[in-house]
Amino acid sequence: MDFFQIVLIGIAAFAAGAVNPVAGGGLGIPLIAAPAMQGVEDVHEINALKNRLSAVIYSVTVGTFVVASAVSWPHAPIMLATATLGGYVGATLARRIPPVWLRRCIIAVGRPLTAPC
Repeated sequence: MDFFQIVLIGIAAFAAGAVNPVAGGGLGIPLIAAPAMQGVEDVHEINALKNRLSAVIYSVTVGTFVVASAVSWPHAPIMLATATLGGYVGATLARRIPPVWLRRCIIAVGRPLTAPC
C-alpha cells in the first residue's frame, strides 16, 4: 500500500467511526470495504488492517466512557476477558480459512447488514 491509499483508508475509517462511534455495530463492514476499494486484494491483510483500525476507534470510545463515568466496573473485567478471547479465537480461525472462503463469509454477513430495509 502506498501513502495515498493509507490516507484514504484512514479517512474512510474516520467517517465510519464518526457515523457510529458508540456501539460499533456493523462498523467492520465499512472498515473491510475501504481497503478493498483501494485495491488491497489480500483478505487477510484487509482483516488485519480492520482490526488495527477497530482497536484505535474502540480505544477512543472506551476513553470517552471512562471520562464520562459511564462504565459498569463490575461487568468490565468479564467483557474485557470475553472480547479478548473472542478476538484471539476469531483471528486464529480467520487465518486458517482459505481467502476465497473468508471473503465469501464476509459478503454473506455484510450483504444483509448493509442492504436497504
